[in-house]
Amino acid sequence: MAFFGSTLMAKILYLIHLQTPEGAPITLQAWLYRHLFASWLPDYVASLGWALVFTAIWWGVTLALYRRRIFIKI
Repeated sequence: MAFFGSTLMAKILYLIHLQTPEGAPITLQAWLYRHLFASWLPDYVASLGWALVFTAIWWGVTLALYRRRIFIKI
């Protein structure tokens, strides 16, 4: 579940496009990365932060499913 869900989430974040104030297109993933991490952290730390948060989200999803004894097999 976590492998499939995280891959799907990554693809969706990449496929959704927004516009910057200058009118340039930007992916939702890039927008989130820039505004949540890159705006106040150095590049290498921002990248690590993005990866840790993405992993923590899916760890939380799988933990919630496990506690409810919901096992999804693909």
